[in-house]
Amino acid sequence: MVATGISVGRVGKRGFPTTKRPKVQKTKKTSKHRVVKDIVEEAIGIAPYEARLMDLIEMSEKRALRFAKKRLGSLTRAKKKLRAVEDLKRRIKRRQQERLNEQQKLQGATATTTTQK
Repeated sequence: MVATGISVGRVGKRGFPTTKRPKVQKTKKTSKHRVVKDIVEEAIGIAPYEARLMDLIEMSEKRALRFAKKRLGSLTRAKKKLRAVEDLKRRIKRRQQERLNEQQKLQGATATTTTQK
């Protein structure tokens, strides 16, 4: 028997020759994308489930991970979101601390000027 080119693929999956569809490739993340994402995050804020995640992180990281997994569908996405929310929380805390330090400096400066007069 001569091969005709009809049987294609592995032994269990024989069939007609087909052309593969082109794969959808992920686009490269650029700095422009990051800037746009930051602006949107700043304008809109955080989603309600992200706020709940912040609260759950304080109580139990395992519980927060389970909550994120249920909302996002997969463990990998949940871990990534958890890291992002922890980072966001850290940035918010740092900003609050900087504002507090600035206020204390201003109060200290006004107190010294009033005592000098």
